[in-house]
Amino acid sequence: MDPFKIACHSFVQVPHCFPPTNAIIMQNNSRTIQPRCRWTWTGIKRCLHLCFFRQFFRVPTSPNSCVNSMTMESVIVFCFGFFTLICGSSYAALITKAELTAALTSSGFPAPSDEQYKNIVTRCEKSGKITTKRELAMFLANVFQESDGLRAKKEYNPPAGAYQAPGGAPGKRYYGRGYLQLSWVYNYKAASQALYKDDRLVKDPDQVATKDDVAWDTAFWYWSANVHSAPGVSEGKFGATTKAINGALECGGAAVGTEQAKRRFEFYKKISAAFKLSGKPVENGCYN
Repeated sequence: MDPFKIACHSFVQVPHCFPPTNAIIMQNNSRTIQPRCRWTWTGIKRCLHLCFFRQFFRVPTSPNSCVNSMTMESVIVFCFGFFTLICGSSYAALITKAELTAALTSSGFPAPSDEQYKNIVTRCEKSGKITTKRELAMFLANVFQESDGLRAKKEYNPPAGAYQAPGGAPGKRYYGRGYLQLSWVYNYKAASQALYKDDRLVKDPDQVATKDDVAWDTAFWYWSANVHSAPGVSEGKFGATTKAINGALECGGAAVGTEQAKRRFEFYKKISAAFKLSGKPVENGCYN
């Protein structure tokens, strides 16, 4: 999320000058009250300049001006809070760690680490285009299935000689890694270019499994590139996400594949309950 949007919703409130539900744009020594989310960087700079600068030099102001009701302590508090927000120590999270923990433990898995939680909530929109709790729940249901409840960041016992294809680095194998088990060299290439503008993941595919941030970034990239806009996903049809990820392997009617797809949906129901999502989870889009 853009830091100024975060600041708009999480603003440090300075008495008088910055009321809790309104924004103030300073023009010609007067205060114009506007809805809080109309804050702009220009407006913020104006208020900082006019209030802070005039306080130092005691420029005469009208009785109702910002400066006469603002102390230097208030200005310092405002500046500290504002730049703390801009520097990224605060972010808007779609879910709490308690909700993620409940989703995992109710599904039979251990609680997440702090690093895992932070990487999810700070990367889901930027790398995955995920902006709603429902889509994040659908994403995580597939992640739970692919990563054995966030415990496996690489494929268990990949077959010898598997995943070999032209275009890879010598001696490297491109089996499933990361929280959505990124597989095959063409996906490693595409993810690397999209995320880093180079081929680092082709040269060193193991980092998708060894670095938690990369494991999440590649999972979110795959979701944004292949699942986010797939038919049915925006309508909340969970089966559509499974079909976008594994196609006929799980949605082609074979008994084994159908059981795997149904297991994903069971995770989705658990996560939906943990996230307190409204409405009944929709199963359609894969085997029905």
